[in-house]
Amino acid sequence: PETTWTTSALSTANANPLVFVSSGRLATQIWLSDTVLYKFVLKDSNDNTLGTWDNIYGIGSPLSSNSYYLPAGTGAVATTVQARLREQPLTAKGTGAVGNGVATSDGADINQALTDAAALTNGGQVDLSPGVYLTTVPIVIPAKVRLNLNGAIIRNSGTVNPLVEITAGNAGASGSLVGNGPQSLIDQTGTGDGVYVNGIMSQADVVIANVKIQGTSSGSSGLHLKILNRVTTYNLHIAGFTTGDGIKNEGANSVTHIAPNITSCLYGIHTLTTTNGADQYSSNAVVVVGGQIRSCTGWGWWEDPTGAGGTNLGNKAIGVTFEANGAVIPQNHVYIGDASNAPNGISITGNIFASGVGTVNTIHDFNGQSVFIDGNIEIGAPTNFLNHGTLARGLYLGSNRAAGVTNYFAGSDNGADSIVVGGVATVVNQQGPTVTGYGHTQLTGYGQDLIIQTRTGGTNNQTLRATDGTALGSLTNLGVYSV
Repeated sequence: PETTWTTSALSTANANPLVFVSSGRLATQIWLSDTVLYKFVLKDSNDNTLGTWDNIYGIGSPLSSNSYYLPAGTGAVATTVQARLREQPLTAKGTGAVGNGVATSDGADINQALTDAAALTNGGQVDLSPGVYLTTVPIVIPAKVRLNLNGAIIRNSGTVNPLVEITAGNAGASGSLVGNGPQSLIDQTGTGDGVYVNGIMSQADVVIANVKIQGTSSGSSGLHLKILNRVTTYNLHIAGFTTGDGIKNEGANSVTHIAPNITSCLYGIHTLTTTNGADQYSSNAVVVVGGQIRSCTGWGWWEDPTGAGGTNLGNKAIGVTFEANGAVIPQNHVYIGDASNAPNGISITGNIFASGVGTVNTIHDFNGQSVFIDGNIEIGAPTNFLNHGTLARGLYLGSNRAAGVTNYFAGSDNGADSIVVGGVATVVNQQGPTVTGYGHTQLTGYGQDLIIQTRTGGTNNQTLRATDGTALGSLTNLGVYSV
């Protein structure tokens, strides 16, 4: 039996059980402790139970840690109000954020909620309810904390760079950012990145999903990943970074972007090398799967090793739709390498390239080595499918198809060696690389030819070989050969 009290001072206990007098009333008041849940059982004088009332509690101060909360439903377990409010996820409005598009202190209030979540065992989550949250400071998501946008908008209300920064830890101890679609918006209205993650080579395991990142002409990058490993993004909508990148992978490794929608940026995907002090970092195993990159004024994909951090390795675009890129730069969809660096193991497979504003190259492989281009479809006006560079080595130009355009490979002076052509293609060879037909039926089946055109003048010899390598003959200085 629990103790009840005769006064609010809770100093003198009632007898238990309490006995009604003959008039049917209690002879004393009943005061309950606010630290105890009571069950009241009413019996008659013969000890027959007339009724039971459970989970009755004393009312403490509204801010008392001992006030109780009982959820609805069968089997509900009571807890204190304070403990209930501290359950996950926390809310930014609980620390003072308003979300009315006017209060500029929302950023500090959101950061306080994120800090509180980080102090919990194994971290926690912070919910933003729908609304517009203005901030004059970067929103910093600590390690082990997830910020749930739930349709909320975080908007720059000053000079904030980056607008959101995610702390990258090790072995999954990183922050993460999750929304519920494009209505969950990171709105970078000033100069700087929308979302920035700097890992300093941490095994980050960062997750960013279902969020729209919107910039202006002054923005740097929608999403900027720097010097870290293991990041997964899903269903990001990035738009408006017209002088920067939709997604910048800078010294980023083992990164997977699933179904991004990138539009109206300078570059859609920018993968580059970088340095940090004396250390050099390349971007390796960056994979983009599905999604759409469109209306970028530069290249849809730029494989760029110019950051003096080494050579990018093993990056891939798989099943991406590139559409209407390249209004300023004529290489309108994919650009691999530069004049002095050669990314290795680049794979461009199963993509769709729709006509851009540019007029020259769908894929410009300037100096990539071991580049695999296969199973792509070209639709529209560009006049060539691939333009190869001066120092590239080991190109596989596979079974690509073009609708309404010329599908050919153009090799530059001192150009690539070990070019393997599978499927039907026209090869324009300006200076004598080794061209290997990949299977007779692939080259001449269905009544179609492989055409090799050499540069006029100079030495332009072609050797024809059987599949076992036996020389069958040679063609010398004849200009155009139909095989």
